[in-house]
Amino acid sequence: MADETPASKSEDVAFSILEHFLEVLTAEAERSPEPLSVESIQALARRFKENDGKESLALFHKHFDECLRQHEKDIWDETRKRPFDRLLVKRFSRLFPTEGEMDSGTAIISRRVLPGFFLAMEMMAGKELFDQCQSACKGIVKALKKKVGADFHWQIVYEDENARELVNDLLSVISSHFADFEKRAEWLRDLINSHLAPPENYAFEGEHAKNWSLDRDGTMTFLRELFAPLEEMLADTESRRHIEERYGLMACQTIEELVGNLKRET
Repeated sequence: MADETPASKSEDVAFSILEHFLEVLTAEAERSPEPLSVESIQALARRFKENDGKESLALFHKHFDECLRQHEKDIWDETRKRPFDRLLVKRFSRLFPTEGEMDSGTAIISRRVLPGFFLAMEMMAGKELFDQCQSACKGIVKALKKKVGADFHWQIVYEDENARELVNDLLSVISSHFADFEKRAEWLRDLINSHLAPPENYAFEGEHAKNWSLDRDGTMTFLRELFAPLEEMLADTESRRHIEERYGLMACQTIEELVGNLKRET
């Protein structure tokens, strides 16, 4: 038997409530000496809502909780497979809207960018390097889990020096693709917009998530967030020396040029 999906479960809940109402309606029709009028059916529906509404609402809540738990499990399963993705997204995750915030007009970046973002990172870095980063990140997570045991949480990974360095390693390579800054930024925006996640995946962000797309300002904003730690390192003498030693003087200058272009876009 095929696994039940959230959509199929939703249908089951809806149909079970509908079938229950039809049973009530049928029983009423069998008791009534005359055919049921429109008014009597409407009155029956109101009584059903009043008498069975709480039960139906509880059923929907139960279904919603089950879907939410499954969604969280799916996310956890996926991040166990690709924890490096989670490290990358952490750099700009504060730009994501809270529940319903997309409708307020204050949201900057929808989570719908994620498929295109990951594709762009892999294309610019190269699949081999991207896979190496994924593998190395899995090793870091495994070691940290072993070290802290039941106290493990993702903030420990975010604050780990090796994990942060791993993200910077990838970004140092990617920065070289922004030599023609405007052209590459436009390419990135178009690629992300052509691979936006289905709006129903992030419906909780708000109704406007359906028609949302990444614009130029949004592209610059999330790129600034992505490279912000490297910008801070360049401003510090010791950290800058570390970048030069780890990536080379030319790579350091390339990162600095990209950061400079992003700062001019503020």
